[in-house]
Amino acid sequence: MEAEGKGHQAGGGDPGVRIAAEAGHQVLGDGVGRLEAAEVDVVQGGPGQHPEMTGEGAGRVEQVVGGDVVESPGHLGGEAVQHRGDQLVLGAEVAVDQAVVDAGPGGDPPDRRGLHADLGQLGLGGVEERLDHGVTSDRGSHEQDCSQLSTVNGVTDSDQFDPIASPTTDQGPNREPRFVHEADAAAAAATWAARAGRKRPNILVVVMDDVGWGDFGCYGGGVAVGAPTPNIDRLAREGLLLTSCYSEPSCTPSRATLLTGRVPMRHGLQRPPMYGESGGLQDEVTVAQLLSDAGYATQAVGKWHLGENVDSQPHNVGFDDFYGFLSVSDMYSEWRDPHFFPEVVYSKARTDWIQNLPFNKAFVHGTRGGELEPVEEVTLPVLSQLDDRWARYSTDFIERMAQDEPERPWFLYHCTRGAHFDNYPHEDYLGVSPAKHPYKDTIVELDDIVGRLVASLRATGQLEDTLVIVTSDNGPNMETWPDAAYTPFRCAKGSTWEGGVRVPCVVSWPGAIDAGRTSDGLFAFADLLPTALALAGAPELVPDDRFVDGVDQTSFLLAPDGRSNRKHHYYWIGQMFSAVRVGEYKFMLSSISDDDRDVDQPGGFTGVGQKYPYGRLYNLYLDPKETHSYLIRKLAYLDAFQNGVRNHVMTFRDHPPKLVVGLNV
Repeated sequence: MEAEGKGHQAGGGDPGVRIAAEAGHQVLGDGVGRLEAAEVDVVQGGPGQHPEMTGEGAGRVEQVVGGDVVESPGHLGGEAVQHRGDQLVLGAEVAVDQAVVDAGPGGDPPDRRGLHADLGQLGLGGVEERLDHGVTSDRGSHEQDCSQLSTVNGVTDSDQFDPIASPTTDQGPNREPRFVHEADAAAAAATWAARAGRKRPNILVVVMDDVGWGDFGCYGGGVAVGAPTPNIDRLAREGLLLTSCYSEPSCTPSRATLLTGRVPMRHGLQRPPMYGESGGLQDEVTVAQLLSDAGYATQAVGKWHLGENVDSQPHNVGFDDFYGFLSVSDMYSEWRDPHFFPEVVYSKARTDWIQNLPFNKAFVHGTRGGELEPVEEVTLPVLSQLDDRWARYSTDFIERMAQDEPERPWFLYHCTRGAHFDNYPHEDYLGVSPAKHPYKDTIVELDDIVGRLVASLRATGQLEDTLVIVTSDNGPNMETWPDAAYTPFRCAKGSTWEGGVRVPCVVSWPGAIDAGRTSDGLFAFADLLPTALALAGAPELVPDDRFVDGVDQTSFLLAPDGRSNRKHHYYWIGQMFSAVRVGEYKFMLSSISDDDRDVDQPGGFTGVGQKYPYGRLYNLYLDPKETHSYLIRKLAYLDAFQNGVRNHVMTFRDHPPKLVVGLNV
């Protein structure tokens, strides 16, 4: 599907919808991947719009009945599509409210503008048939239930603030509502005023690969799990340690969300592209491009993994320069290692076959407006050197900016190779960890790299002008244990259990962020874009031609003891809506199974999609491992969760989802 605000527009008559959502049914697209089982696509416009998403013209809904595809009249010129009996149902496994599809109680199609939709239409579950007649779902109005109330005024009384009961402030029709804490905003403004005369902040984002919430010492790991991390721990002591930072379930969705401020259902990269598959950032607007428009120098170093196609390459989506590889570590290594792939290594035919697959086997260099140039083929010995070489490239950039353009702010997006499987530590780090294990040795090296980057900032006098963020793109990949990270939470990468998406995040900015802070306030990867633009003095550059899921967290970061500006965090697995977190509660409607009776050593990439008709509720303070659902004892909270889910999924009517690299859930 075309990106919002670009390409051809869905128009022609009143808004309509087209849905493909039944198991076993595949809808082929033109160059944008395919809609797999249990997926949904919502399109505004009348008949004849977006025929590429069905392959056979528009104006019809395909439904699977007993394994056969049946055509149904989908009146797409402004009437809602209905199916009863053996129906095309939108439940927890799909991406949009049933209210968008089914007619309301009186037979009229529901409309998000002034909509009064009941939960019987949502298909999102609920205990004891709790219906919510009269809850307005229009983000543009303020006539909402108090559990999801938007207000034009911020929260003024800190003693009265509650992350569940307090209202959010509407940010406009294309933005996620946010908490506005007036006292925090005033304190942040004072911090900013104290910086008068200094340049706009540099922004350094370090994204590690498959590193777990429990790997760093500041999160209870470090020495306790066989890999001390003194540099990251020091950074945490000197800044802010976030205990509820959320990525997406795997690396590509996470990285795309970080750069675009949009959830995977909007940017379309719902799983990692592998072995030459195209990516999809060419129709997106990245924080790098927006910061560049605001006058920043932009540099990307290390792992990319957002597509190898030319339009998606980093130097074509906002970065002035890129030095790294386009894919992911194991694509360069696994078929070269006789321990993992003896049937390839010892077979010339299979080795030649893989060598001829259409993916770039080198790490590369590219500059804005130019073509990528290979630097060196990524063999196993080269792979072990990459993090060291990339760190040198980043420190050279930091030093060059200080010398050549000291007044120009910059954005450095540094993505490590480690600690993605398979780990081949640099020779200087072999056996240095107390664990004497390749993964742990790699963690020690990554900690040293953070130390080198910070030391370069300090040596060049830029440390107090630089916001530093250190995080990971997802939780542990447990299918490769013991070459895997550690998390105290349930499950792993690939899942929406906390172990898959709750990641470490350390934020430091001496003189702007108070030292010694720890917060459990919600922070999502999507929040980087609006926050970075606010800090760059260019909040008006946040795109208004598409929905942006991130919220500005400036006051959270800069105010002493600032509170998160995010009320809801939404969990997605491909096109499957999974859960919402509000405060300490997580309301879950579907998940990936992690049953060790089904397969040995399960992880997030091993299970099956499963949905919970009544929903599950976990208190993440009392039950961080998500083993005790007690929704039946907490029914009073249902409105808070269901309103949050409703308002989120309803945005997909006005801002249709996009599929570039899909996931069959």
